[in-house]
Amino acid sequence: MAAVIQVAAAGRAAWLTGQGWLWRSIPLLWPYFALGSLAFAKAIAELGVAPFYWDKTEHGLSPASYSAAS
Repeated sequence: MAAVIQVAAAGRAAWLTGQGWLWRSIPLLWPYFALGSLAFAKAIAELGVAPFYWDKTEHGLSPASYSAAS
């Protein structure tokens, strides 16, 4: 039942905004939300195991460009 409501809401939103071509992407919502649920489960598990671990990509200069900039 929830899947039917989800498709109807996505289709109505695409129709009302004049972007009917978005209908093709509606089936991709189910894997998208499934992956989001897996990410949430991973976050909750990491919160219990290593609450202060920062699971992010490091940003900044690479070592080669850092030494060139100095």
